[in-house]
This record gives sequence, C-alpha cells and structure tokens, in this order.
Amino acid sequence: MAITPHLKTYTLTDLKVAPVVGDTPGTLVDLPGIQSCEVTVGNDAVELRGDNAVLAIIDQGNGLTWSMTAGGIDLSVLPTILGGTNTAAGVTPNATRTYDLKADDKRPYFCIVGVQPDDGKGEDLHVVVWKAKATGDFALTMQDQEFLTPGLEGQGVGRSDNKKMLTLVHHETAVSAAVPT
Repeated sequence: MAITPHLKTYTLTDLKVAPVVGDTPGTLVDLPGIQSCEVTVGNDAVELRGDNAVLAIIDQGNGLTWSMTAGGIDLSVLPTILGGTNTAAGVTPNATRTYDLKADDKRPYFCIVGVQPDDGKGEDLHVVVWKAKATGDFALTMQDQEFLTPGLEGQGVGRSDNKKMLTLVHHETAVSAAVPT
C-alpha cells in the first residue's frame, strides 16, 4: 500500500507532553482524556502604507498558538505543563496525591505530540509542537451536573538549534505517539 497523498484524519486519539530541557524533549507523558488540541500558525507581518495604499509588507516570521481541553485531570502531568510539584503519601485505602503550585513557580517549556488516525486506511498524522509554553489561564470549572474539563492555552516558539516550531508527520502505518527524530 502506498502512502496516501491526501490524508483525511478524524478525531484525536492521543496527546502526550514531554518536558523540554534546552531544545531536547524528555520522556513523553500521556495527557489522559484529551478532548481537543488546536494549533494555529500565524504570521507576524508589518505593512508600510502611503498614498492610501499598501506599499510593502515585511514578513517577520511565524508565530504559533495552541489550546487544549481534557476530560478529567491527572495531577502527575501538571508539573510538566504548569510547573509546581507533586507528592504522594499514604497507602491504600488512605493514599493521597497532591499537586502544589506556588506563586513564584515558573511555567516550563514542553513538547506536545498529538495523534490523529485517518479515516480507515491505517495511516495517521502526528502533530508536534516542539517548544510550547502555557501562557494563558488554566481553567478548572467545577459545576453541578458537569464533568471537570480543564482547559489551557499557550504559545510555541522555535527551537534554538534548528528553529523548528511545528512538525507534521504522516505515517503510512499508524504508530504510537513519539517525538520524531
């Protein structure tokens, strides 16, 4: 079977994040219950206007924003995307896990890898944001008759070694989420 030139993906089946040290992603950690992840690439351009017309446009490079929501929450992934610390204590049936975020904790860079399967041919698309940072609000809405669906948004920047911001990898045979080499 040849790789399909026009991939038609449907749904989001997996999203993993990994801490980034320098430009190198660490071990991927699953973000369970992922519902959505949107990646938007914008262009920073400046116009020169005169005589009631655009005279020139200067391209200042690409920018990237992202947002995601998840069904439920896994405290163990929060330090990777928000900073802070996790602790575990006790034993079953009295075990506890605690996530603490301090006012002076800095939000770290992390890598995002999302997986979208095709429409039935066994292929997939991996969307990789190499160096993401949560720059928006982390929303935990708790309300009657509703599940907790935390949301977060942020920006992506280019890696310092090769300027990569976004990579799309189309696999002829679907594979598990991984950071591309």
